[in-house]
Amino acid sequence: MCNTDPVATAFPILKKSMPQMQYEGVEAPDWLDSLNSRLKSADAVMVVSAEYNHSIPPALSNMLDHFPPASYAYKPSGIVCYSTGTMAYD
Repeated sequence: MCNTDPVATAFPILKKSMPQMQYEGVEAPDWLDSLNSRLKSADAVMVVSAEYNHSIPPALSNMLDHFPPASYAYKPSGIVCYSTGTMAYD
């Protein structure tokens, strides 16, 4: 199971995604390569997060955008958001 908390990881918000998606011959940092390998080897991807302004938090979106689409390809996946706000159900 890959349990990676965006807060505990060094994702630079609003930075470029994995360099190899942007430029040929540029290496991704080791920590990002390692997380991408874990993601690619996972059987499925399930994200559970607090709701932020009727969507997923921007930091979570930024984290997911760091990985190339091939890392998620052909995997069952889902994003579940929960809320304790006035729109939440009892």
